Amino acid sequence: MSKIMVSGASKGLAPIGGEALVLNEFRLPLLLGAFAAGWLLLLAWCALTPPIDNIEQLVWISSLEWGYFKHPPLPTWLLAAASLLVPQGPALTYVLGASCILGAHAIFWHLLRQVHGPRIATILLLASLCITFYNQRLYYYNHNVVMMPAIAVCVLMTWRLTQRASWLGWVAIGVAMGMGMLVKYQMALAGICIGLWWLRMRWWREPVHRWGLVLAALIAGAIFLPHLMWLIHHEWAPLRYAEESSLGVSLSPAKRMAASLVWALDWLLNRSLPAWIVLASALGWSARRMMKKQGESLGSSASGDQELSSPSQSVPAPPAYWREFWWLWGLFPLLFMLLLGLGLGVDLQMHWGTAFALWTLPAALALAPETVKSLGTSAALRAAWVAFGVIQAVVLLQFWATSPQGLRSYKTHHWQHFPSQALADRLAQQAHPVLGGPIDVIAGRSAIAGALALRLPERPKVMINGDPSTSPWLSPEDLRSPRIVEVFPAHTLPEGGHWIGRGWAWRVGVSPLARLEAKDVRPLHEDPPQ
Repeated sequence: MSKIMVSGASKGLAPIGGEALVLNEFRLPLLLGAFAAGWLLLLAWCALTPPIDNIEQLVWISSLEWGYFKHPPLPTWLLAAASLLVPQGPALTYVLGASCILGAHAIFWHLLRQVHGPRIATILLLASLCITFYNQRLYYYNHNVVMMPAIAVCVLMTWRLTQRASWLGWVAIGVAMGMGMLVKYQMALAGICIGLWWLRMRWWREPVHRWGLVLAALIAGAIFLPHLMWLIHHEWAPLRYAEESSLGVSLSPAKRMAASLVWALDWLLNRSLPAWIVLASALGWSARRMMKKQGESLGSSASGDQELSSPSQSVPAPPAYWREFWWLWGLFPLLFMLLLGLGLGVDLQMHWGTAFALWTLPAALALAPETVKSLGTSAALRAAWVAFGVIQAVVLLQFWATSPQGLRSYKTHHWQHFPSQALADRLAQQAHPVLGGPIDVIAGRSAIAGALALRLPERPKVMINGDPSTSPWLSPEDLRSPRIVEVFPAHTLPEGGHWIGRGWAWRVGVSPLARLEAKDVRPLHEDPPQ
């Protein structure tokens, strides 16, 4: 019976054992495309204002540099290149952000299929798409998101080098590392993982790996060198920013313990909780089906049913070292960042796990290797799809409920509620008569000034924090313009100020007020005081 069924499947008959639910090169783009379309349409419709990181990139694109005061330049370059083909604006950043996230997931699926077969690759991909970094934040375009494909390439090529030595593999790693370092310095963590694996596999004994590592380092260094020269010339500005905002905070022992615990729990049991539900559903339903099979009479037609649920037919034996490999990429980054928080008092940022969270899933699989065969059953596959659909519906509904289009007065402190268009309209109505024309430069905190600049018809340039040194797109002529305004938070109006919204005001010129940051934006949807 088994031979007949397998033979029929090979001839193109009806899918056996849930194979129609297994992703392949044709079904994967369909899933990712539908996922992106559904989420991006909802996100774009619900949010009154683009995410802060997207606004930042739309501001920085005003001048292509080898670096900016907060980060390396590659995300801005990619946005500028895309702007040559598609009109520049928030929608373009949404598509770019989704492309980076889903492109990394495509590589993730491809590698999992090589290691564990197509069924487990499908289940883990579905689970990863439920991590809230990758659905409710799908429209984010920032350095963490753009770093994801670079890290995914490094993981893939490191595994391929484990299977077969290759100069081309080391070249690919060098390019990915160099490009990744032009995205965010956190990419160095991927370099540490590669170095640790090189030591674990004792690759110094093989010439291809020994000199391949050198070649990769040289390629990465050559790509990064122009930015390094920029760093030196600009007195290491991004590193100073990182030190002031997180790396150099030096939390007290009690605070670092609490903050590190919250950070780890947020990664594992908040952002990733929906993914664990998918995996638990798949394992639970598979176990239930297997127990039911074991309880059936030996005289029944169990041989035919076994074809539907036996994992031995669909799960290849994982190659050697697979458990250590997944632990390295899935657990080491988390533990390393925890060490920074606990040991050095670094203020760990919640979004630092964005590029690594998906790799935690196969690492968890490696902690319990007996689950591999259970996940290879048709029952597990069907349960994963059902759980994926339910979770996506719930998360979509939850996002809508907290959005400006959802439940009234629910979580209105979220940035997506910031009424940038309404405030920009008021600013234009008040400022244009005072200035005698359109605004040339708007100074203020990057998010606020940038959001208003995007909505103003004249699209003025932005002076970040009122500091020309952080805004290289401003020329001497721009700085001499009489049509410069600053936007700032205020409880009372300073001299020459005008209200545009409760808690926000503007006036002509630039002063230290442009550096002020609002701590509470909840009332911004209300009318300005009279």
